[in-house]
Amino acid sequence: MNIRAVCRYSDTFIDGGRGTLKSYSHFLANLVMMILYPGIKLQYYGPSMKQTALIISDAWTTVQQNYPELCKYFTVSSNTEARFILNTKFGSLFSCENFRGLNASGVTNEEFAQEEAGNKFNHENYRKVISPAIRIVRKVNKERDPFFPQVQHHYVTNP
Repeated sequence: MNIRAVCRYSDTFIDGGRGTLKSYSHFLANLVMMILYPGIKLQYYGPSMKQTALIISDAWTTVQQNYPELCKYFTVSSNTEARFILNTKFGSLFSCENFRGLNASGVTNEEFAQEEAGNKFNHENYRKVISPAIRIVRKVNKERDPFFPQVQHHYVTNP
């Protein structure tokens, strides 16, 4: 259900307890989107980019084990403590890093409702920096692609 929601809608809010594969299925949906819609740029943002990059790096390892054929389309450009970047030869990009000014087609916000001290989601930074950069509109033959969920804002969190 999560994968279908991400691939069909511009705005989603996925809520579930820890260990329910929210991040994994959301990341898998992003990989599918990067193949279906060449050239899209997707961002992943969270309260702690170190924690978020680790979550995505772990999800990538699991996806490689479960879907090795899908992973052949991707190249890992960076996999460090606070940064994870994937590319395709078709021009798609998935970036999980502390970014500023990088325009994108969509963003996934990890732990959007997190209120824990020290790892609180930075809503002000999201409103001022991240959200305005999600403005790339996918076009086909110079026309807005009617099948692509434009300007995506996805939220993944715990209750």
